[in-house]
Amino acid sequence: MKFSFVISLQNTKFNAIALKENLQQNLEKLKKLSYDGVELAIRDPSTVNIDEMNALLNKNNFTVCAIGTGQAFVEDGLSLTHPDPNIRAYAINRIKKFINLASNIMGKPKIIIGLIRGMKKTNVNAENYFYKSMQDILLEAEKYKIDILIEPINRYETDFINNIHEALIFIRKLNHPRLLLLADTFHMNIEEPNVWQSLEICKEKLGHIHVADTNRWAPGYGHFEWDIFSQTLKKISYSGWISGEMLPKPSEDEAISHTITLLRSLFS
Repeated sequence: MKFSFVISLQNTKFNAIALKENLQQNLEKLKKLSYDGVELAIRDPSTVNIDEMNALLNKNNFTVCAIGTGQAFVEDGLSLTHPDPNIRAYAINRIKKFINLASNIMGKPKIIIGLIRGMKKTNVNAENYFYKSMQDILLEAEKYKIDILIEPINRYETDFINNIHEALIFIRKLNHPRLLLLADTFHMNIEEPNVWQSLEICKEKLGHIHVADTNRWAPGYGHFEWDIFSQTLKKISYSGWISGEMLPKPSEDEAISHTITLLRSLFS
């Protein structure tokens, strides 16, 4: 098992990220706490200096396990299901830029499709748009050998793919080896009838995990059953990355320190 924490390269309206900006300083914090790597949240790949990023990663002996794309939706209004074909095309192009970025940084990170998939609301063509957008994206992912993750997100943030069952339907429909699933404990606690059964059901496609407690604080500050969580992951032989994505609660420093302390204790 390998452990990482999310760092946003820029400030953002999305508040469930404890570490923002100042990549060098935040990488040093994670290194001191013995994290294995980092997950990055990036608004626009074209703003990233790849050489500088790789130098910082090298300095800290870190790889990037995944890249979050949600800020392209939150800040720029891009989505893969937008009824305007021009905005939809722009969203697809943005994801292709993420794929290209991933192919050039340490770790060859997976690309997360979360909020950027958009919402259905009254958009009757949303599912069809998403399917076609993902077909285009997966062609690019295969070209660069980069995996894509679909993340189920709770009903209060989106109305489209809220649980693991719904995500698996899309993954199986697209039927592409590069397409995997991201399970997030915060969203699962809201949407899954049985978290442990859901993890078992998706084990063949489980490519990444986000952790936060039931209140979106650091693990251990809510009522999520972390012992059963670790037992379930051991049962399904999951050995990939677990990444902390949460509010800076009870504080930024305590969030990152409590997360790694708990995870190390569960999987030692």
